[in-house]
Amino acid sequence: MEIREFAEAVLYSSDMSLKLLAPSDITDDRPGPAVGVPKAPGRPNFLAMRSTKPIPDAPTPGSIADERNRGLALHSFAHHELQALELMALALLRFPDAPKGFRRGLVKILADEQRHFRMYTERAEHWGVGLGDVGTGHFFWNTVAPLGTPADFLAALSLTYEQANLDFSSHWEDAFRLVGDVESADVLREVYEDEIAHVRHGVAWFDRLAGGVEFE
Repeated sequence: MEIREFAEAVLYSSDMSLKLLAPSDITDDRPGPAVGVPKAPGRPNFLAMRSTKPIPDAPTPGSIADERNRGLALHSFAHHELQALELMALALLRFPDAPKGFRRGLVKILADEQRHFRMYTERAEHWGVGLGDVGTGHFFWNTVAPLGTPADFLAALSLTYEQANLDFSSHWEDAFRLVGDVESADVLREVYEDEIAHVRHGVAWFDRLAGGVEFE
């Protein structure tokens, strides 16, 4: 499958099975023209980006002693991953002339985000919160989608949000272990370990595209 075809399915489809498509063989022979930024990615009606359903309060380590709140927290984490994979697909379509290594790296990261989304969703469902049962925010999409260059994209998504997730996932792993939810804590550990490689990709390509990284 061509990267463009894959990215279009992920970004525009309202069918979650297509949005979570993970082809085993990817080529990048026909990247096509750059696309504009849609107002929102394709979503099924029950999971619209701008939902009318109330958004739950932000979780805290203390609140997840309640099982329902564990599900709500994990649903929120799942939606973070969904926005991330949609933004990766958007970058592949907006920057068709970016270096091939950069694009293939994004494909690999996108596949990780799909897996993270599935794991978080399964754990949320375990605690009684189904996908789309509650409203979700769209801050990640709003702040990253309009950015106009691959370096800007990396600065925002890789070097800000994904880098922050190194602390976030470790923090929440400890919180879920404290309430005895070992399975969810293990998911957060897996996300943490994957995020290291994601940030490494961001640092390496920001260095190449922006002419240097001014921090250790």
